[in-house]
Amino acid sequence: MNDYEMSKKIKIVYLIGQFGKGGSERQLYLLLKHMDLDLFSPYVIVFNPSNYSVYNDELLSLGIQVYEIPEDKKGIFNRIKFLFKIFKAVKPHIVHSWTLHDNPYAGIVGFLTGIPVRIGSLRASIKNRGFNKLSKLFRYLCLSSTQYLFVNADSILNELTSLKIPRNKIILLENCVEIQEKVTFPFGEELLGSDITVNKKIIASIGNITKNKNHHIFIQGLAKVNEDFPNIVGVILGQPFDFEQTYIKNLEKLIIDLGMTDKIILYGFHDNVPKLMHDIFIVCLLSDFEGTPNVILEAMAAGRPVIGTNVGGIPQIVKKEINGLLVDPGDVEGFAQALKRLLSDPDMAEEMGSAGKELAVSQHSCEEISRKLRNIYFSLVERS
Repeated sequence: MNDYEMSKKIKIVYLIGQFGKGGSERQLYLLLKHMDLDLFSPYVIVFNPSNYSVYNDELLSLGIQVYEIPEDKKGIFNRIKFLFKIFKAVKPHIVHSWTLHDNPYAGIVGFLTGIPVRIGSLRASIKNRGFNKLSKLFRYLCLSSTQYLFVNADSILNELTSLKIPRNKIILLENCVEIQEKVTFPFGEELLGSDITVNKKIIASIGNITKNKNHHIFIQGLAKVNEDFPNIVGVILGQPFDFEQTYIKNLEKLIIDLGMTDKIILYGFHDNVPKLMHDIFIVCLLSDFEGTPNVILEAMAAGRPVIGTNVGGIPQIVKKEINGLLVDPGDVEGFAQALKRLLSDPDMAEEMGSAGKELAVSQHSCEEISRKLRNIYFSLVERS
């Protein structure tokens, strides 16, 4: 790209499946919110608009155009035609698919329309059951059709190199987090009444209500420590999905069977989890597989201790015995013992929370990660 072209704003078109409250969607929103719009002109194309598409108005207020693919344009060929039209009109320097399933559109349609830089993303482990359900051809296209692949954890980078994906194709960009100001217990009061500040400690399992997040392990672990720590209350926060209705009903039944109906609340979706963190004593993420989870960074930014599973990118940010505790996925007894340690030693819990906040501020602030992203984009455009 010549000096004249580099003197203009770099146009970037992002592709994303939905723009709801999931972790990957929030990451894109935060990076766009902190992007230098004197240097970049971003556009967002949403493939599957939904009732949870909550960021559109906020992006529009920043002057960022959001295109939603209409219902009558669904299907591969209709989507390709829609993208052709947008790409030809915008003439972007970069097309960046933010979700794995949309990588082939960025790679193939981007190539056919002459976009110089074509980027895909892999934001979760390829051990994910959803990935393995894809056809072999589609898996290949998801990983190979773009020039570059963004990942958010060393563990995912290592998975890709084990599949012989060239290392110089993989770009590591860690997740970012906003540092929230402390609020005065609105969440605790909503759930438990005004005595929350004195008498109750909220332990939260946060993540989409799917089998992978192992909320049933959370319920079983709390039941094991309930007798020793009667002042705890468990809360399960996460977006429910229609395809997981059986799992949700099983969670409800498990709470009843273990006699925990007055101690565990299956809350469901909340539209601003980061602001809840200051009301929570311990944040738990007990997944079978993860990339770099937003919820852990959000907990750390609020100074909360974390119990996480020793999978994916979690050990990259949860430093065992320093800012949290790690357990094996599916290990109810190990999780219960970790809970007991933090509940029995509030000073240790506070020290871990402080260490986590220091890491979040120093290494994962939106300003720092946005700066890294800016430099990556400039480098890729200069190479093209």
